[in-house]
Amino acid sequence: MKKPVIGITPYRKSETGERYMPEGYVKGIEAIDCEMRVIDYMTFDLEKLPALAEELDGMIFSGGPDVDPVRYGETDWPEAGSHVPQRDELEIRLLKLLLPKNTPVLGICRGLQIINAGMGGTLVQHVPKVYGCVHQQEENDPPFVHEVTLTPGSRTATIFGTEKLMTNSYHHQSAREVAPGLVAVGKAGEVIEALEMPGDRFLVCLQWHPEKTLGMDEYSILPFQALRKAIDENR
Repeated sequence: MKKPVIGITPYRKSETGERYMPEGYVKGIEAIDCEMRVIDYMTFDLEKLPALAEELDGMIFSGGPDVDPVRYGETDWPEAGSHVPQRDELEIRLLKLLLPKNTPVLGICRGLQIINAGMGGTLVQHVPKVYGCVHQQEENDPPFVHEVTLTPGSRTATIFGTEKLMTNSYHHQSAREVAPGLVAVGKAGEVIEALEMPGDRFLVCLQWHPEKTLGMDEYSILPFQALRKAIDENR
C-alpha cells in the first residue's frame, strides 16, 4: 500500500527568504513511515489547494513566525515579530478545506496559533507582557524547561499517557480567546499550551516543539504516532 502523505509548511529564513524544513519534522514523519509533502506558500498556486487537500492523508502546521494580527482583528504590538502573509493565507485556506474532510491535523507552536486564529480565536501577542513569564528558552538551557498540565481525559492527555509532562518552550505568543470548536486542554501556569477539537476527529495543537526533542524522552514521538494512527483510521 502507498505510504500516507502528510503535508507540512516549511520554515523561511528571514535574511534570504529561503524555505527549509528543520530536521526534527523530517525525522518525525519518517519515524511513522509517511511521505512528506512540503507546501511552499511563496510559490504554491492557491487555486490548486482543493486538489492538494484531496491528496493529503494528514497535515502538520509547523512552527515559524508570528501570525499577522489582522487575522484576528488586531494591529501589531511593539513586541510583535515578522509576518509572512502568504503563509497565513495558504494555511488558513488549507485548514478550512481539510476540516470538512476530517483529515487528521497536528499543529505545532505557530501551528497552534494559526489554527486558533483561522478558526476564529485570538492570540496573546507577547506572553511576557501579558503573563509576566518568558517562554523562550536560550541555547544553553536544558531541553525541557517547564511543566505542562493536561486536562484529564482529553485526547492530548491520552496521547501522552500522563496529565503532566516537561516540555521545551520557544514561543512569545500563545492562544488567548479559544476558537469556537476548540478547547484548551493544556496549560503552563496561565499560558495555553494545548488545544484540541473534541469528538472523534483528530485535531491536536501543541505550543511546544516535540520534533526538537525526538529521542530525548519517551513523549516527543507520541504526537507523531498518534497522527499516523488517526490517518490509518481515517483511510
